[in-house]
Amino acid sequence: MEDKEKKIKDINEIKDLAVMVLSHLDKIHSDNAVDDIINLLQYTPLDSYEDIFIKCKDFKKNHGKYPDHIYLSNNFSPRYYYLSQEYSHDIYLQLISCLKKYKQFHLIQNALENLDYDEIKEIISNDMTGRDKSKKIDITNISDLYKEGKNKPKGLAIGIPEFDNYTKGLSYKTLNVLSAPPGNFKTTTAISACYNACFLDSKKIIYLTLEITPEEIYYNFLARHAYEMGYSISASDIKKYLLNEEDEDIIFNVVKTDFENNMKGNLEIIGVDEIEDYSETALASLIKSRADDMGGLDLLCLDYLNLLKGKTRNKDPYEELNKYVEFFRVLCIKMDFIMLMLCQVHRTGLDKLEQQAKKTGYANYANTNFFAEANALERAAATATVLHATKAMRNEGKVNLIMVKNRHGVTCEDAITANVKPDSFLVGTIEKSVLETSIGSDVIQDNMDFDIDSLNDNSISSDIDIDKELSDED
Repeated sequence: MEDKEKKIKDINEIKDLAVMVLSHLDKIHSDNAVDDIINLLQYTPLDSYEDIFIKCKDFKKNHGKYPDHIYLSNNFSPRYYYLSQEYSHDIYLQLISCLKKYKQFHLIQNALENLDYDEIKEIISNDMTGRDKSKKIDITNISDLYKEGKNKPKGLAIGIPEFDNYTKGLSYKTLNVLSAPPGNFKTTTAISACYNACFLDSKKIIYLTLEITPEEIYYNFLARHAYEMGYSISASDIKKYLLNEEDEDIIFNVVKTDFENNMKGNLEIIGVDEIEDYSETALASLIKSRADDMGGLDLLCLDYLNLLKGKTRNKDPYEELNKYVEFFRVLCIKMDFIMLMLCQVHRTGLDKLEQQAKKTGYANYANTNFFAEANALERAAATATVLHATKAMRNEGKVNLIMVKNRHGVTCEDAITANVKPDSFLVGTIEKSVLETSIGSDVIQDNMDFDIDSLNDNSISSDIDIDKELSDED
């Protein structure tokens, strides 16, 4: 009797989950997520729900949005919607998990009826997290995997030739760290790398900003694009609403239009207003839904890690950040993308960098112990780089990149000095615009061929008073 009650309770629970999701379809970013529910419902006792989800999908196709509670209440029984029920992405994931279990039971039942023992073993071997045991890696298929990987898109070049020569591009399925003290061009370098990836390599990018608003991040990208088009319009002027009418017209008509028409990749910016829940499950759901919208994901940039402290109920902030590091490390492996994670250098690390700068004029040494609060970064990172610039370097438009870890290669012994145009969000060592050499061409180089002997050492000068702009960048 208890087993029967437990079974009925489970069915009622899955019905509640389905109703919750049905009542909040507007909070599901991807139509593919609704398709997944519809396809799985046929294997469950919830036959009537399948028809309702299909009608809601048709409603969106005709009206551009999912129906609200008024439409649901007028067209369906009240048991099919909740008017004021809290919703999170966890509920969708729980529903999918339950529906997949019903599907597995359905397939096993059919196999039993046909006395197909091998089929039963195959169904059980593919667990409900979606992992396909047939893709197990062993010595028999390693050569095939190499060929498959060889044909995949190559890694991400961040646009600093000396740096890219060492990494040969940041690799897929890896977490990569950029660490710096405040005002040392973390965000500037990250946006420069993301811009290059969008316009040169056709990459699909999610920029997750926990400090600067998405609006300001877009202004930074527009300022960079304006520079590439030959216009001198600073990001800080855009963000402070100081543009004259002529520059407003240039930015929001000429530059914005060209940005939209010529961006070869995809760019999604997520701010804190869109994050309802900082649990790992909810973050994974949000990232996956945005990736589905773009048709895939090449690069996820987190700006920046330390701002995740205090987002969960974990009383130990260090353990909390370490768990986030491990979460993102595993997520980039499972979803096959490149992770660029920004983080702070702690006070002790900053003091050591400043001591070096006083002795030699610049800092040339750092290690992963400089990273603030999250010691898991030392283990998780495939590449790790510390950015540092003295006041004199900032005023000259320069920053040092100190490579402290390169898992798949050697680290350079000396710091790499890169040129910076902070108000155009450009970091690199080549004076000629990257767009002049790449964008507009019908051919995008797929295979990176870095030749350190051919690097151009011309510097990009900057007449900007850097100290006045630091608060706008990092």
